[in-house]
Amino acid sequence: AAALPLVLVFHMQQRRRWKRNQRRRCGVQLTASRPDVTIQAPGRRAERVRGAGGYAGYDPGKIEKLAWEAPWMIAGRMLQVIWSLGCYYATLQVDELMHKSGPDLVKTRSRELRQLLLELGPVYIKVGQALANRPDIVRDDYMEELQQLQDSVPPFPTPEAMHIMREELGRDPIEVFIELSPEPVASASLGQVYRGKLRHTGEEVAVKVQRPNLRSRLCVDMYIFRRLAQVEAINNWAKQNLGCNVTLVVDEFGAKLWEESDYIVEAANAEDFAENFQGDPTVKIPKVFTQFTGRRLITMEWIDGVKSTDLVGLKSAKINVEAFIRNGVQAALRQLLEFGLFHGDPHAGNVFAMQ
Repeated sequence: AAALPLVLVFHMQQRRRWKRNQRRRCGVQLTASRPDVTIQAPGRRAERVRGAGGYAGYDPGKIEKLAWEAPWMIAGRMLQVIWSLGCYYATLQVDELMHKSGPDLVKTRSRELRQLLLELGPVYIKVGQALANRPDIVRDDYMEELQQLQDSVPPFPTPEAMHIMREELGRDPIEVFIELSPEPVASASLGQVYRGKLRHTGEEVAVKVQRPNLRSRLCVDMYIFRRLAQVEAINNWAKQNLGCNVTLVVDEFGAKLWEESDYIVEAANAEDFAENFQGDPTVKIPKVFTQFTGRRLITMEWIDGVKSTDLVGLKSAKINVEAFIRNGVQAALRQLLEFGLFHGDPHAGNVFAMQ
């Protein structure tokens, strides 16, 4: 039940990050973000972290410079992306020319799209996750397939995860965790989660580890995204269909992606959320163990819950679904109207229910 990073729980639980987002740059967003509000949120931890230099902000100029340190990687990656997406698009066109249709074919093509995004890596998986929450853009059968990207991404090898833990903790993980699951219990686009137990207190925790070499991969992919966004034909299409310059959408996406890839910011956001909802019995925010948290590692309280879309599980747990929905709506309104800090990615993989 430890689907992803943090957990918002309306009368039940959810594990995943509580992101402090910037205001919108245009009418279309790939993830929800912080509105332009004048309300002062009680917590400012994430902003202090950024101000102290703990958070490497999204900077297109710097990303371009870093990407061009390995021009052969850019060329190879562009070739891979164009070839992969081009082949998939060509397949769809052939289907249309040959008048192929039907639910079985749609299911096959949607599965192929999900697999394609998995092969292309974290940035494209994030795009797929965002599209899975956009019924105004993606048809239902494709959305159903893309939703699997929210918490069912192939993991990376555990020895690599242990190496990252060792670097972030500054010591061997066995000195911190008396127990640690041999394999990840959940895996997402940017990291994967292990279930463990702290040696000094015996508390059960969720330990999220970032994917290896993530920042360098993000630099190359975001550079390519920005270059493609500047193509006139793509920009014209975006203005007609999305209502704004596609470069703004790419930069908004990149800013959130950079923030998500810094777990120190995530920890600060989680603490701000906990402060905001202090004393509210309908929302559970997992405790963050900051002493065992770094830019590529975050350790949080383990919480058991039922996935919000698991109707059978909700009934078995005798959870009042109407109360769950009501509490969720109320919590969302408080985030938006009272705190000015709200969860930017509340999909089913991030929302758990508990009694």
